[in-house]
Amino acid sequence: MTPTDYVFQRFYWGAQIALAIIAFFAAWAALNQVRTYKLFELFKFVSEERFRAARRTVITEIEKRKKDEEWWNNSVDGDRWEDAASRVCGAYDLLGRLIEYDVLDHYLPFRSYGQFFLLNWGASIVRTHNALESFLKHRRETVPSAYEGFTELKRKASSLGSSS
Repeated sequence: MTPTDYVFQRFYWGAQIALAIIAFFAAWAALNQVRTYKLFELFKFVSEERFRAARRTVITEIEKRKKDEEWWNNSVDGDRWEDAASRVCGAYDLLGRLIEYDVLDHYLPFRSYGQFFLLNWGASIVRTHNALESFLKHRRETVPSAYEGFTELKRKASSLGSSS
């Protein structure tokens, strides 16, 4: 082996190590880009005006009703309240299922976007779930698995809130 071969061999291995480091950082940047995109899309989802209006109806009107009363059968506002309750339950159910479905997020060492939503929307999730307990019970009489993602999201938000 000539001295020139030795130098080229060093350059070769140095380039391979540099390439591995660059590939690692490119993968890390791509992962962060994907996570940011998912976070942004979920943020748009929970910030959508119809969902916010439905959540406001649940908190300002339905929550004041007795929890055991069948407020969705009210002849005046029942249809509007049921629509708002269904919209909130469905949105939080979908959010909970999407967070649970993201297997990659469970194995990463840093905070997940699921935790972001639980920390920032946890109080709203718990409050709306508590306000809609009788509605959830009513829906589960016909479909036992109705809005399970919402209930799981509420459970996680409650446990996160109590551990803070």
